[in-house]
Order: sequence, then structure tokens, then C-alpha cells
Amino acid sequence: MREAKPLTRIMARLRGPRGCPWDRQQTHRSLRPMILEEVYELLEAIDQGDDHALKEELGDVLLHVLFHAQLARERRAFDFQAVARELADKLVRRHPHVFGREKLRNPSQVLRRWHQLKQQEKPSRQSCLDGVPRSLPALLYAQNLQRRAARAGFDWPDPPKGIPAKLREELRELAWTRAAGPAFARELGDVLFTVVNLARHRRVDAETALRDASRRFQARVRRVEVSRDSPSAWAKPPPTSAPNNWISCGEKPNGHSFYLFLDKFFSQLVLLVFGFALARTRLAFKYRHSSKSPSGQKEEITC
Repeated sequence: MREAKPLTRIMARLRGPRGCPWDRQQTHRSLRPMILEEVYELLEAIDQGDDHALKEELGDVLLHVLFHAQLARERRAFDFQAVARELADKLVRRHPHVFGREKLRNPSQVLRRWHQLKQQEKPSRQSCLDGVPRSLPALLYAQNLQRRAARAGFDWPDPPKGIPAKLREELRELAWTRAAGPAFARELGDVLFTVVNLARHRRVDAETALRDASRRFQARVRRVEVSRDSPSAWAKPPPTSAPNNWISCGEKPNGHSFYLFLDKFFSQLVLLVFGFALARTRLAFKYRHSSKSPSGQKEEITC
């Protein structure tokens, strides 16, 4: 903790009467979007395998920990030392197989025991879903809800058959909405939620899978842009020699059949949604210009 003391003193001085005007102006809430940005920059450094960037971004995240602890200290709620002590106590308490006499032989047993201890420490939680942050990214939020529910016994009895069948059912319901209105948004959400369930049972992180697919798509689009004759040519349709390659997410690693399925599914889903929207637009245009009453007024037609 020797290295932490100078940091806490620096933070206190920045917040002091003769400190930095910007730092003195900040609150827990004003810092909220900044720590989120720093965490994403940390994830980027991890993905790039850049140790120098990783060290820098870890420091930036630590800065926010120190900043929030200093704000709490000024309110006489707690300080950084209290944060560190509570973390140390939790690590010892949640690892009885290391610091105690329990015998846990594999990661799954460790994880199960961790959650048991966590539940004992938080008796005020009435539901298995309590404690899942609502501000998580949507895919990660859905995934965490499903994991919590599964640990409480709310899960598919036969996932290999049940989840694909449910996905086909949700896609049919999506088609019935004709790509319009709140019903379409609701059914699209059900489709995505089911895809997250499928990913969970295949031990694939849905957030990471979609992010990787987006990056492959980005790389593919950039290659197509470079291959075009001029920037203005980007307004033209993609090359007709390989339209499916253009809309897909690029090259797929050999043997990763589940990623192939997800890429194909999302590509087909995009085409399905686009097709519904285009068909509805054409119908609306047709009725708007051809369906008039004898008095010259337009009739209201719902599709």
C-alpha cells in the first residue's frame, strides 16, 4: 500500500482549496461517463495485446477509483483504505479453499461456492435477478439475467432442441409483424434475447461474438472501399461478383461452426428486416397515391 499513499495525497490536493478547478468541480455523477470510457479503452488495450497501453489504461481506471474514494472521504462516508480493506476481506472470505480448509477441486465448484457465499452476504436480495446492473450493455444485461435465472433453476430442460425451436418461433412472429410499429420492436427483442440464450448454452459470450462480427464487417467494408475507383463510387451498389461476401462479416476461422451460424443468422436477419421495411414502404406509397375517395379525399388504409 506504500504506492497508494502518494496517490491519495495527490488526489486530496487536487480536490483541495488551492487545487485544480476542474477536479474540484466533479461529482460521482459527473465522473460516471468518464469511468465508462476508461473501461472501454482498457478493453481495447486488452484486445490489442498492448502491454504499454494496458498499463496506462489500468492507471486511468485506478484514478477513478481514487477519485470516487476521495469524494466519499470528503462526505465522511469512507476512504480508499476502507475500499482496499473491504476488498481484501472479500477475497479471503470468497476463497475458503485457499485461505480455509474447504476442498474445491475445479473451477465450476469454485464458481458455485463463490455465488453461494455471495448470496449469504447479501440476504436483502429477494430475487435471483437482484443486483444485475440495468446500465449494462443490452446483450450483456440479457446474458447476466439468463445466467442468474439458470442458477435458480429457470432454464431450458433440453437446450439443443428447445432453443433453436424457440428461435424459429420468434422469427415467425417477427415476420407476422410486417416490420412496423411497437410489435416489430418487441418481437425483434425476443429474437435477440433468444440468440443470447443460444450463445450462453454454447459457452459463447454474445457481447464479444457480436463485437468480433462487427469488427470483421468493418474490415470487410474498408477493403471494399479501398477497392473502389473513387470515394464517390461508394454510393454505388457493392460489386456483384460476391454480394454475399460483402454483407457477411468477412473471413471465418475454420472449425468455428457456431460463429458461422451466428454470422449467417445476423446477415439473414438484416436482409429480412430490410425486406419487410421495403415492402411496407412500397405498399404505403401505392395506397397513398391510388386509394382516394370520389370526393378527392384520401382513405385511411391499414396494412
